[in-house]
Amino acid sequence: MAMRRWTYGVIFLIFISLFAFPADISAQKRRRSYSSSSLYLEPQFFILKDENIFGHVFKGPNFSLGYNQLKQSIYGFSRYEAAIAAGAAMGGETMGFNLHFKPLDLTGGLPLVDDDDVSLYLGAYVAMNYYLQIFNELESGHVFWFTFMDAGPRLILDKNLNKQKFRFQLANSVIGLASRPEGLEDTYYHDLHAFDIISNIHSNLQPGSFNRLNHTDFEVEWRNLNKMGSSIAYRLEYFGFYSGARLDYLVNSISIRLLVGGEAK
Repeated sequence: MAMRRWTYGVIFLIFISLFAFPADISAQKRRRSYSSSSLYLEPQFFILKDENIFGHVFKGPNFSLGYNQLKQSIYGFSRYEAAIAAGAAMGGETMGFNLHFKPLDLTGGLPLVDDDDVSLYLGAYVAMNYYLQIFNELESGHVFWFTFMDAGPRLILDKNLNKQKFRFQLANSVIGLASRPEGLEDTYYHDLHAFDIISNIHSNLQPGSFNRLNHTDFEVEWRNLNKMGSSIAYRLEYFGFYSGARLDYLVNSISIRLLVGGEAK
């Protein structure tokens, strides 16, 4: 609970501070329309606390490879992202593997402000995230999973500061579905077969909102650092599941993004 309050507080204070600038909502919109796509590599550090794993706290590095596509115009924007990640989970003397697969993170929205220095977009997103943890020394290699399929609002703010371009994004789930293990009766049962894993991660899906699950995603991106359109970003992401066996997952990421298509704007 302390982790959850701390995460919300940091994100709230950072994001509110971004609006300390004068902006005219009815500002003349500039004529522009462009799209871009990029590949990114994200070194990550995560903290996982799962009551299914005897309440142990696991920490470790992840490395994520992803794809991002953005289309933007005076009429609105669309954003698609997919990623896959793997890393080590270390808790005390126990070590395991952490896997993440995000096949879909799709956003669409409309402009609220669009002038020379500031663009603000408000939209909605839908995302699918699959996490798997395998600990050879716990439950004889049983796969622990959590699946999040969620939707909610997303804000995208583009701002020029001292001739540098920055993009801020904030999203938070409002409703979603989550899947977690119900319990492990046979500690010697192995379910490492592909079909078992696919079945498990879509089983026991429970609908809910803030009372049961939450997904918060905050990002700040320093854009177009060179003529090739490369960018670097920091992301803070939190997943929480509060029904039954509680889970808290917090990940910090540094994203290095290389433009592979479209325009650097």
